[in-house]
Amino acid sequence: MDAEYFSNDRKAKAGFGKDGEKGFDGTITSLQMQMYLCMRDFR
Repeated sequence: MDAEYFSNDRKAKAGFGKDGEKGFDGTITSLQMQMYLCMRDFR
């Protein structure tokens, strides 16, 4: 399955960002290092 998710959409839906939690980039990096998340393309 080739689902495409944009980080800004994921960030908002996860409650990060303006007036929300901080640390989105660190959380994404941690998930990548644990191989739970793989980035395929940067746009």
